Amino acid sequence: MTRYGFVASGGGYRSFYTAGALVWLKRNNVPVVHIASTSSGNNITLDYLLWDFPAEELPPVLTRTMRLALKDIFHVFGNFLGLRPHCCPPVHTC
Repeated sequence: MTRYGFVASGGGYRSFYTAGALVWLKRNNVPVVHIASTSSGNNITLDYLLWDFPAEELPPVLTRTMRLALKDIFHVFGNFLGLRPHCCPPVHTC
């Protein structure tokens, strides 16, 4: 008997390919007996394991992901580079 393992890879579009491959395996009744994951692939792995296959057409990672607008990306990088005020208030120590 063939045993199938799967490695969930990192972020970006690779996460969608990984989740899509897991969905294909599930829909074609290919048993996945082991899933390994990189640190950035943990969300894909957990999402697949928690997927309610009979009740949901796709795992939530494929249906509830929001894309950032260009304006949002500039805000993120602006905060990262220190060009904008910090998102969190400063912590004061007594």
